[in-house]
Amino acid sequence: MKNSVKFTIIGAGSVSFCPATVTDILLSERFTGLDKLEIVLMDIRDEALEAAKAFCESMAAKLDKHPLIRTSTNLAEALYGADFVISAVEVDRYRYWSQDFHIPRRYGFRQIYGENGGPGGMFHTFRNLLPMLKIAKEMEKGCPDAWLLNYTNPEAKLIEGISRLSKTKAVGLCHGERVGIGQLAMFLCMPEERIGASAVGLNHFGWFTKIWDKETGQDLYPKLREQEKKPTGTPTGMKSLYPV
Repeated sequence: MKNSVKFTIIGAGSVSFCPATVTDILLSERFTGLDKLEIVLMDIRDEALEAAKAFCESMAAKLDKHPLIRTSTNLAEALYGADFVISAVEVDRYRYWSQDFHIPRRYGFRQIYGENGGPGGMFHTFRNLLPMLKIAKEMEKGCPDAWLLNYTNPEAKLIEGISRLSKTKAVGLCHGERVGIGQLAMFLCMPEERIGASAVGLNHFGWFTKIWDKETGQDLYPKLREQEKKPTGTPTGMKSLYPV
């Protein structure tokens, strides 16, 4: 039985996903209890890799864990022999993301933003599908049995493209549900750990079908509806409980 695991993080310079992902890996006794835990950080920028590696080594030392942490700017080298590949990549994110919003609006198409839906989301897909397919195709050669765990947007469209155009096993992940629970906590003036929730939908197109108080079992939707009706838009007590 294999007693080792290799994670490769593509786009390790991501400050949103790399630190949290590595921390989760290091907190898993199932992974840290193996004979060998390897984490390879891959990015196209050396300075991003240096910062990511420094964080990962610091976190490992703090948790008294001893993974093998390596960096690489070579995609094929980083992927070879991986068991799990985690991707968080973007093409000049904020510059083009603003265009995904403003250009459709110029022609009369209003959208919240163009990360996943509407014409902006389609152009976003066109930008990111090519680099994501490059990762998937390289995985076919270097780690054909590995799972691709994708954070890159547009989530649903990219996973569909990878599934149709490659043999790589892929699944999309997002922290949107946890962010949503944090927002519920502010509206309801309750600590997050007391809120239970069931969520459905697609990435950035999700909603909670049920929210409840874990301690009492109370349905929290009626309370949420009342809070949303407040004329100021700021639920009573929010500022004192959750200072900005």
